[in-house]
Amino acid sequence: PHQSVRRRRVGAAHAAPGRLNELERAKYHQVYAHVSYGKKDMKGAREHLQAALAENILEAEEQAQAHFQIAQLYLQEERWEEVVTELEAWFQLLEQPPAHGYYLIALAYYQMQEMEAAVGSAQKAIDATDQPQESWLQLLLAILLTKREYKEAEPILLQLLTRYPRKVYWIQLSTLYGALEDYDRAL
Repeated sequence: PHQSVRRRRVGAAHAAPGRLNELERAKYHQVYAHVSYGKKDMKGAREHLQAALAENILEAEEQAQAHFQIAQLYLQEERWEEVVTELEAWFQLLEQPPAHGYYLIALAYYQMQEMEAAVGSAQKAIDATDQPQESWLQLLLAILLTKREYKEAEPILLQLLTRYPRKVYWIQLSTLYGALEDYDRAL
């Protein structure tokens, strides 16, 4: 009997959203989003965050956080269009979007083969900080090389070499100079 009472209480608590006001329902969904995520239920986590947003009562900061979390969940599933949609909604709620947000949206655009949008966002990520991460520079380089914009890729590759000296970047620079038919520098 003790277990059945406990089960009824848990079930009753889970059914509670209908008796809650808008803010309480939004908070309920935020909590259950974390619970779902903890259970590795990405879809459930995303649905709870979307339900919290649908209540239209969260403060702007909480809305922004929910959009970013939803974007991250879509990112894990490689659902690039949804990543872009959620990040754009996130950007609308921020005065100054952080550099990593521009990197994530650039990555999504790159995966969708939308190179013009990708290059602009990747450049914004790099310009927004004094110390761009190596992966951000690598992404911008990949975009420029995909677009065959070798002249524009050269300073990015030189920046990678300066900040993160690795053999692979020397080889890429030599190859780049070869593509530009600057064989002396390629050697």
